[in-house]
Amino acid sequence: GGKAQGCIRMPIQPCGWVTADASRAGGPQYLIRAHAPRWRAIYQSPTGNGDVIVRAGQELDSEAVMSLGFGDIVEQAGPSQTRHDGIVRMPITTSQGRRSDSREDEDTLNVKVSGWVTVDASSAGGPVFFKIVPDSSGETPSNNNNKGRR
Repeated sequence: GGKAQGCIRMPIQPCGWVTADASRAGGPQYLIRAHAPRWRAIYQSPTGNGDVIVRAGQELDSEAVMSLGFGDIVEQAGPSQTRHDGIVRMPITTSQGRRSDSREDEDTLNVKVSGWVTVDASSAGGPVFFKIVPDSSGETPSNNNNKGRR
């Protein structure tokens, strides 16, 4: 009860709680919702076998989860990591459009896929794979072009 009634509280990492919005109790709004940064795949592979490989782990040789095509948009899922050789890796999530094998109709299922991608390999003589999408674009993370090749 009391003055705190109506406050929006939320857990934070590594531990604790924060008041996000106390406006219903006559106080200020402390936090506003922020969206994760979105990135567009800007690399086109000359082989046509997928332009960007999403891998299960941060390591460059971890298992391939899926491939993305030029123009696909992903959402950053955590801080990027710069390797000893300068290659920048980033955890992402994206929607993988898949046809359901268990349904007879043509519904498309959107499956959320998580993994790691290389953002920039130019320090090691490789390409730049992603460019940040400005917030004002209104686009949502999706696999726009390739419907989730594996």
